[in-house]
Amino acid sequence: MRAKKSNFISQFIKSAEGIKKCGPEDHIGSCLSILESSHSPVFVFDSSDKFLGILSVSEILYKKHLPFHTKAKNCLTPVHYFNKECTIFEAIRLMIESKIYTLPVFNEKKDVIGVIRGRDILDDVLNESQYRRILNETLKTKKAQVINEHKTMGEGYDYLKEKNISRVILVNDKGKLKGIVSRKDIAGILLEPAGRQRFSMRKGSPTSHSFDEEKIRRIGHPLRKYAKINVLTYPASRPPVSAAKCLLDSKLNSIVLVDGLMRPTGLISIRDLLSAALGLEEKADIPIVFHGHKSLMPALKDSILRLTQRFSKNFDKKKPIRLVYLYTKTVKNREKQISDYEITLQIKCVDGHVYVSAGTGKSFLTALRNCLKRVERQESNGL
Repeated sequence: MRAKKSNFISQFIKSAEGIKKCGPEDHIGSCLSILESSHSPVFVFDSSDKFLGILSVSEILYKKHLPFHTKAKNCLTPVHYFNKECTIFEAIRLMIESKIYTLPVFNEKKDVIGVIRGRDILDDVLNESQYRRILNETLKTKKAQVINEHKTMGEGYDYLKEKNISRVILVNDKGKLKGIVSRKDIAGILLEPAGRQRFSMRKGSPTSHSFDEEKIRRIGHPLRKYAKINVLTYPASRPPVSAAKCLLDSKLNSIVLVDGLMRPTGLISIRDLLSAALGLEEKADIPIVFHGHKSLMPALKDSILRLTQRFSKNFDKKKPIRLVYLYTKTVKNREKQISDYEITLQIKCVDGHVYVSAGTGKSFLTALRNCLKRVERQESNGL
């Protein structure tokens, strides 16, 4: 982010007026039917206006498979209690993890004082030259997830669940774009109750056969019946950052990249833009406690620290690091002349694991490289 701007969420907090609400005794089918997208939550409050939690399409339909008549209080999604001092990167990570792009913000009493929206953050960071570079480098290779328009809704549901995606693009037999179906589209149908007779119309024992008017088997319906036909598209030949701007200017959560024959070649979603925004976070250097030998020149010391920091950042991606200790010393022969240089490294990880390694060489940098190689072997061997 730009130095002149704060990374805290306070600048993006908006009023909570207008958010979708329901009560703890309401049925989830009626609650989720008021949502505009599968990435929007329903906020659940009790009769005294105390916040209880949120409802999520992804959680209810794809993880818990809950029926229409389930009460809201029985399927609340836990929320992180964000306050004004949280960073936008904390918010973005939770949005990506929860698949919910509008999150509540709380005061010290855990009362909802507003909301933070992913689109507001993205509108701001789109002006960052670094962010635009990230988009052009990372999004142009993203492939479109497509399914034939003749598939059934049940097959579409299974595809979304298998791929863990929020929407799938419908194409005809020639691969041409015909529509798009999201989790929200399917949720609205699967959660909607169908009428059924309480008793069979047939004569004889009601236990000997199924009811005549059982709930409609919607999963066998053609998927295209529930698809959105008016899909936001953009030429795949143009820069992804331009498509991102077009997406943010709309009220939709995705834009389909197409070729000259209207065949989908890719898709950019709000989730993709949020993930790219994490690339703007400036990672703090891993703390290194360095005990340098008195003979070390300042330039050599800087080289040792840079090499250790670079190694630690890569290592941190596999095993998050809490602290690094670095010790240097010289090894003398019988004539009391320096024969070797030695470096001892100690890496303390967040999970409590500690790696210790010593390396020797004809220079401190050679000793350090030997030391780092031993640590790599320890980690790869699960030591």
